[in-house]
Amino acid sequence: MFARILLILIALPFVELFLFFAISGKIGYPLTLLLLFLGTLLGVEVMRNQGFRSLSRYRAEMSQNRLPAESVIDQFLLFLSGLLLFIPGFLTTAAGLLLLCPPLRRSVLHRLENSLRNRFQFVSYTVERTTDTPFYHSRIPRPDPSDPSGVIDVEAEVIESHPSSHGSNRS
Repeated sequence: MFARILLILIALPFVELFLFFAISGKIGYPLTLLLLFLGTLLGVEVMRNQGFRSLSRYRAEMSQNRLPAESVIDQFLLFLSGLLLFIPGFLTTAAGLLLLCPPLRRSVLHRLENSLRNRFQFVSYTVERTTDTPFYHSRIPRPDPSDPSGVIDVEAEVIESHPSSHGSNRS
């Protein structure tokens, strides 16, 4: 993965220069520079708007007691779109414009989620919320102060068991 990213970072300036000269040979240097400048301005505007929108969406979902994972990733992809638009070049501008399209962004979002699911094991649990405790305090179960043992009693179910890498098989 690191080698692939390094290769892209090395090749991208050469591809962008090739495209710049090819396009400027067809439409002229002044119009080519104008197009790059407009793409950069569009990128700045997208990043600025998405920063504020992302924060308000995050707060709204947290106030409804929902974890904003999908909307945070979606907002990150929109910010990435703005960043790609901000970088002067035709290939990065095209990639940024494509990420602005909601169907393509959803496709990238689902591929990213699948990739993360394949790399990490997710564990979830449910915590009951009392009406007198704010949400951010009720997400993690706390021991009862009157209980001297300090033990948190939890019910759990093993969904899938994997042997450890040391050869011991704990379930």
